[in-house]
Order: sequence, then C-alpha cells, then structure tokens
Amino acid sequence: MHVDGGTATQVFLMPGGNSLRDVDKALGQTRSRSVYIIRNGTFAPKYKKLEASTLAIASRAISTLILNQGIGDIYRMYTDAKRDHTDFNIASIPADFSAPNTSDFDPAYMKALYKEGYEMAKAGTEWQKVPPGFKQ
Repeated sequence: MHVDGGTATQVFLMPGGNSLRDVDKALGQTRSRSVYIIRNGTFAPKYKKLEASTLAIASRAISTLILNQGIGDIYRMYTDAKRDHTDFNIASIPADFSAPNTSDFDPAYMKALYKEGYEMAKAGTEWQKVPPGFKQ
C-alpha cells in the first residue's frame, strides 16, 4: 500500500532546521534570493455537502487536514524566507474562483482556471508577497 506523502509535507523549500542565512554567515557572503511558489489550489476551504456516513465524514476530514497541512507548509516557508532575507512570492487559485469541477481532468474547469491565471498575470496580480490568510 502507498500513502500520499502530502499527508506529511505538501511542499518544502529545504530541510527543516536549516537556514540560508546561516549558510551565508558560514561562507562570509551575502546573496540575494527569491522564492516563487505556485500553489495549484486555494487557501480557502470549499463548502461540500456530505452524506451522513462515517466514511464520507472521515474522507472530508482527511481532505481538510491535507489542505491545512499544505497551507501550514507554505506559512512555514514564508517565515523561513523572511528569517533568511529571501524575497517571497506566491501565486494560488483565488478564494473567489468558482468554476464547477466535475472530475480531476474536467476540460471546462481547466480552461476556466487557465483563463483566471492569464487574467491575473495580465493585471499583474498573480504574485503576492504574503500568503493569503497569514496573520502577521
């Protein structure tokens, strides 16, 4: 059996406990760094009507846990970037994007998502300096 690694860590920049600032200090030099993260998802939970069954509720709980694990991973990457004086940039699916999605590879959904990203890039709003919902 295989368990998706996303249940442990969705994304990472470098191993935990490491600091690029410490590397610079050890080498006696300063570097300009930037990190760009594209999250193929939103930071906001989406309402989903469930049947009243243990399996449906457990499945939804796990998917919510994985969503929040990914958000936490990005928040950690943000704080690591700030600690290491690294320029942070994130792009994600906006919380108000609401095209219906009937399957993992729904062509209409993918076209709508592409159009949303294209419009954000045209407007210059695709990159954010702070992850959505991050409280400073």
